Amino acid sequence: MNPSHTAVLHPLHAPGLTAKLALIKDVIIESASDADGVVAALQAGTTILLTYVWEDRFLTGSLRWIQAISAGIEQFPIAELRTRGVRLTSARGAHAPAVAEHAIALLMATVRRIGPAIRNAEARAWTPLPAHEIAGRTLGVLGLGAIGEAVALRATALGMRVIGTKRHPISTAESPTKCSVPGRHSRSAKPPMLLSSHFLMPRIRQGSSDQRSSLHWAKDG
Repeated sequence: MNPSHTAVLHPLHAPGLTAKLALIKDVIIESASDADGVVAALQAGTTILLTYVWEDRFLTGSLRWIQAISAGIEQFPIAELRTRGVRLTSARGAHAPAVAEHAIALLMATVRRIGPAIRNAEARAWTPLPAHEIAGRTLGVLGLGAIGEAVALRATALGMRVIGTKRHPISTAESPTKCSVPGRHSRSAKPPMLLSSHFLMPRIRQGSSDQRSSLHWAKDG
């Protein structure tokens, strides 16, 4: 069977992605070495672009579908793509396990004072560093999306109590992590979740108003 589609992969991507894409049937995957290679493939008639980096010169006449290899799509010219009939899909949820594991690793490194311990070891210094246990502590997750739920699941397994917020709440009986979901709150006021959490993990876009509010709450509290 001849492949019915061709796709070009931007060179900035996670290790192992090329091998996984090769398993897709009926699609030829071209791995570009640089952005010029992406443009050349699109100008040669390639219809699908896999990327999280955007340049306006990628918008060629042959482009029909952009598969973002990231959850966010703010970098793409959404209005222009809609006008030209180019489909845009994201990888929302695909990175949830990796990001959740990284978040838990950072939490553990913080409470166990891993950073100062490494610096002390490099300086050949022995300084007692009191640490804390996270079991029995409360973790507040701002945003129970795919990543937030994955963080909550792992935190619960470590013995933490997890509470969180969600734009469109579901009942705790339907939540796989059995997190309680507080009601809506004003962005100008501290949410009750913040007042009852030992640790806070926001799931917010860089530079958004939610991020600014969360940083204000954290600094003020």
